[in-house]
Amino acid sequence: MKGQLSGIAMKNSHTFALKNDSGKAKDDTWGHGVFAVVKTGFDWKPDNVHNFTPEIGLACLYKRTAGMDIDWQK
Repeated sequence: MKGQLSGIAMKNSHTFALKNDSGKAKDDTWGHGVFAVVKTGFDWKPDNVHNFTPEIGLACLYKRTAGMDIDWQK
Protein backbone atom coordinates (compact mmCIF):
# COMPACT_ATOMS: atom_id res chain seq x y z
CA MET A 1 0.00 0.00 0.00
CA LYS A 2 1.25 3.47 -0.81
CA GLY A 3 -0.18 6.95 -0.61
CA GLN A 4 0.42 10.63 -1.16
CA LEU A 5 -0.84 13.77 0.54
CA SER A 6 -0.26 17.23 -0.93
CA GLY A 7 -1.44 20.69 0.03
CA ILE A 8 -1.65 23.92 -1.92
CA ALA A 9 -2.18 27.58 -1.05
CA MET A 10 -2.97 30.09 -3.77
CA LYS A 11 -3.49 33.81 -4.23
CA ASN A 12 -5.53 34.98 -7.22
CA SER A 13 -5.66 38.54 -8.52
CA HIS A 14 -8.71 39.31 -10.69
CA THR A 15 -9.38 42.36 -12.85
CA PHE A 16 -12.70 42.80 -14.66
CA ALA A 17 -13.81 45.40 -17.19
CA LEU A 18 -17.03 45.83 -19.13
CA LYS A 19 -16.71 46.07 -22.90
CA ASN A 20 -17.82 49.70 -23.39
CA ASP A 21 -17.16 51.08 -19.92
CA SER A 22 -14.08 52.75 -18.46
CA GLY A 23 -14.74 51.23 -15.02
CA LYS A 24 -12.73 48.32 -13.72
CA ALA A 25 -13.16 45.93 -10.86
CA LYS A 26 -10.34 44.30 -8.91
CA ASP A 27 -10.28 41.66 -6.25
CA ASP A 28 -7.71 39.38 -4.63
CA THR A 29 -8.78 36.01 -3.29
CA TRP A 30 -6.97 33.36 -1.31
CA GLY A 31 -7.61 29.65 -1.61
CA HIS A 32 -6.31 26.34 -0.42
CA GLY A 33 -6.61 22.71 -1.39
CA VAL A 34 -5.64 19.17 -0.47
CA PHE A 35 -4.93 16.18 -2.71
CA ALA A 36 -4.78 12.65 -1.31
CA VAL A 37 -4.35 9.28 -2.98
CA VAL A 38 -4.12 5.73 -1.61
CA LYS A 39 -3.22 2.74 -3.79
CA THR A 40 -2.70 -0.92 -3.21
CA GLY A 41 -1.59 -3.70 -5.51
CA PHE A 42 0.28 -6.94 -5.74
CA ASP A 43 3.21 -8.22 -7.79
CA TRP A 44 2.33 -10.90 -10.29
CA LYS A 45 5.31 -12.70 -11.82
CA PRO A 46 4.19 -15.03 -14.61
CA ASP A 47 7.83 -15.99 -15.27
CA ASN A 48 11.36 -14.98 -14.25
CA VAL A 49 11.52 -12.08 -16.73
CA HIS A 50 8.16 -10.32 -16.47
CA ASN A 51 6.61 -8.55 -13.49
CA PHE A 52 3.11 -7.04 -13.48
CA THR A 53 1.68 -4.93 -10.66
CA PRO A 54 -2.05 -4.30 -11.02
CA GLU A 55 -3.21 -1.54 -8.67
CA ILE A 56 -6.48 -0.20 -7.38
CA GLY A 57 -6.84 3.05 -5.49
CA LEU A 58 -8.78 6.07 -4.46
CA ALA A 59 -7.94 9.73 -5.14
CA CYS A 60 -9.56 12.83 -3.68
CA LEU A 61 -9.12 16.52 -4.53
CA TYR A 62 -10.58 19.28 -2.35
CA LYS A 63 -10.24 22.93 -3.32
CA ARG A 64 -11.68 25.97 -1.58
CA THR A 65 -11.52 29.56 -2.82
CA ALA A 66 -12.94 32.42 -0.79
CA GLY A 67 -15.86 34.40 -2.22
CA MET A 68 -15.11 37.53 -4.19
CA ASP A 69 -15.77 41.01 -2.89
CA ILE A 70 -15.56 43.12 -6.05
CA ASP A 71 -14.82 46.84 -5.75
CA TRP A 72 -15.88 48.76 -8.90
CA GLN A 73 -13.87 51.87 -9.68
CA LYS A 74 -14.54 54.53 -12.33
